Amino acid sequence: MIAQTFQDAFSPQWIKMHLPNATHDLILLHHIIPWQSIIERLTPFYHPHKGRTGHSLRTLVATSILCRLRQLSDRKVIENLQENRYMQSFGNIPDQRLMTFLNPSTLCRFRKRLGQEGTLIIEEQVFEHLKHSAVIDADMMLMDTTVLASPIIYPTDVRLL
Repeated sequence: MIAQTFQDAFSPQWIKMHLPNATHDLILLHHIIPWQSIIERLTPFYHPHKGRTGHSLRTLVATSILCRLRQLSDRKVIENLQENRYMQSFGNIPDQRLMTFLNPSTLCRFRKRLGQEGTLIIEEQVFEHLKHSAVIDADMMLMDTTVLASPIIYPTDVRLL
């Protein structure tokens, strides 16, 4: 069982007071990402009436995005979320739940439940909105070259002569 909607944990006044850098990447992403649309597309992965109420999908999705964005392990991202106000705002984690909001194993179970299909939903929604808002250029591609096959040229190779 999972909530199909979410409510922002922080008011605009709180954000203005505690997060002075309005151009911080997480604040910009917070406004660009279509949270409700992602939640609506992920709710079919949960049974509507069985089980206890799960963690907020909004928080789980934001934490997963932060793991990928900052290249952090589950344990490290939760530690950073507890310390960084910008990450707390992005993850929609209120102060009263900050120290006990999530266990690292919960993120692992969340990814397992969603599988490849659910992960693609999140990535598709995020990248589509980033392209529409001109944050990223759809014609450009950033690629890790360690996965490309590259022939090794040895000093005794005939092509060097």
